[in-house]
Amino acid sequence: MLMSIFHPRRCLCSVKCLSLSGLASFLLLLTVLATSPLMARAQVSDQQCVGVDLIVLMDESGSMLTNDPAHLRVSAARNAIASLGDNALYFCPGVQHRVAVVGFWDERDGGVDTMPYIETAVIEPSLDGSGLMIWREERQSLYDALPERTDSPGATDYRSAFETANTIFSQWRSSPLDGVDVPRRRGVILVADGGPCVYDLGCNVDDNTMNVGTYMQDLARYLDPNGAEFPWRGEDNPDSIRIWFVGFRDSGTSDAYDYLDPASSVGSVVVPFWRQITQNHGGTFEVLEAGSGSANTRNNDVAVKMSNILEVISKKPAIRVDCDEPFYVDPYTDRLNVQILKIGADQGLEPEDVNVTLQYTGPLSQASLLRGQVTQGQATIDDYVADGPNERYVIANVQPGAWRILVENGVCRRDVDVRILPLEARGRIVSPLASEAIPQYDSPPLIGVHLIGKQRQRHLMLAQVKGLDERPCAGYRLR
Repeated sequence: MLMSIFHPRRCLCSVKCLSLSGLASFLLLLTVLATSPLMARAQVSDQQCVGVDLIVLMDESGSMLTNDPAHLRVSAARNAIASLGDNALYFCPGVQHRVAVVGFWDERDGGVDTMPYIETAVIEPSLDGSGLMIWREERQSLYDALPERTDSPGATDYRSAFETANTIFSQWRSSPLDGVDVPRRRGVILVADGGPCVYDLGCNVDDNTMNVGTYMQDLARYLDPNGAEFPWRGEDNPDSIRIWFVGFRDSGTSDAYDYLDPASSVGSVVVPFWRQITQNHGGTFEVLEAGSGSANTRNNDVAVKMSNILEVISKKPAIRVDCDEPFYVDPYTDRLNVQILKIGADQGLEPEDVNVTLQYTGPLSQASLLRGQVTQGQATIDDYVADGPNERYVIANVQPGAWRILVENGVCRRDVDVRILPLEARGRIVSPLASEAIPQYDSPPLIGVHLIGKQRQRHLMLAQVKGLDERPCAGYRLR
């Protein structure tokens, strides 16, 4: 049960006199609804929650050793897994997500061209009992399943990658998830750096006879939105499959190998096809550009692009915060989810060298958080995970008031993308006679609403800051 507070007479808490029997009946009804499965499903639906079936296809061809030496694509895939876990934990309890991550390339002589690093992982964490601890262990095991390869299995065959994705989607369709009856969304995020190169079709560095245009035409037919493998029937159709392309720019010296430049010889052929394919499946064609610092930071905004995609497919847009200005947390925020994506650094440094501090500057004593540790004051970090340049916090019992983002070894906005998702406090209905901690109201005592534990303490703290008192008056409004 969510609740909000209003102060019509500059006071805090009481319940206006109603019929005792009528009010008791009303609260009994609310209590029954709040604890029933039907109410849980309605709450999920009201939040516009969706279950996500996501497949990430990661290019493991030889050119990725040069274009992604820091394995940013792997960190971005791990960040996507964490995002789905946070979604199920804090914003859409009961929703089940599925994820698969597949590496792809091209082997000579018809060898295996794909490897499902994660073939199927059902993400359904819970805050009940030791649920958060269990999720941390599961999340780490999924992280560990994604290798940071230093070898090159071969060239690039997109058709094999999508055929493997189609096999996984077929398995998922035949094994529907139990749980909350909410709509599902399916999507593919393709992370790659250029055009196709298939040995059996004549691709060769010294004597290349492969017809790239014909290959892309065949691939587009396989991904026909009106076909059976990767249909697109509109964003609200449960059978639709979205496709996004996140492209790494070539970091070599020759423009001829920048396959995602529409002005290059190969790019002029493949880029229009990728734009058409993604547009026909409700996605986008994204080419990475951002980066500053050392020479190896060109494609660092891959996590930003993938986080944007996750917000679209899960229907949970985050709030971007600017480190030049404070952002404010209201006193009825139970937890604050903070995502820090580092995309650059000062000259000569890497994004991992950038320090991002979360600093509380509100009416309570100051608090600072850096790299998952409380370095000043007091704060409760429920969860923290870092991988590559990316960090994620979940701050519990978050202090109300102003917060700031401080950046060291980088420039705000150029080098850091910070986004937050606040989670409102949830209350419950109890009887004042059932607990000594509940203040007395009008006489005779009526059934009322009680903010529990630290939520009430913050409520009273805010009242003191604003010069309010706790006189009995009309104060609570349920919604």
